[in-house]
Amino acid sequence: DPNTTVSPLSRSRSSSSSDDDDTPTTLELWYRRAQTMVERDLQSLSEAAAVDGQIDATSLDDDMAEMLQLYLDHQETWQEVCLVLEKKDQQQQQQPTESSSALVLNRPMALKLTENLGQLVLLGAYRMDTDKKKIDKRRPSLEKFMKAFGPECAVYIGGPDDQDQPAELIH
Repeated sequence: DPNTTVSPLSRSRSSSSSDDDDTPTTLELWYRRAQTMVERDLQSLSEAAAVDGQIDATSLDDDMAEMLQLYLDHQETWQEVCLVLEKKDQQQQQQPTESSSALVLNRPMALKLTENLGQLVLLGAYRMDTDKKKIDKRRPSLEKFMKAFGPECAVYIGGPDDQDQPAELIH
């Protein structure tokens, strides 16, 4: 069926020459091993945390310090939207390598709206009045907006310009 989405794991399984559907493919085995390693290392990191949840990176061995840095880097770049500007294919020491240059367009800020964030997105920073009459006048618009987007809304931070203005809404 052309309308069916197939995951890479099931695609690799269907292209496998094995007659036994319960036999995992090499790709599935690598995913499982990687998942097990990440879960184990993150568990070790969480156990290294103090009572207040802080982790002293200087007390970690090199492997755990690297895992902590990878985790923090991932948190910083999770779901960022980039524009690929250039892709380069190079030959270095008899090994082909690829690299690219990209421009970060935006990063996620929240996955649901609070009332304050809703006001900021809908009205902009300078339009968030403390005047009760103005707030009451805007309440119906904000309530509709919150009802439409509140529980399932990805809010991204764009570039530095016009951060105080109402957001661009894409639905």
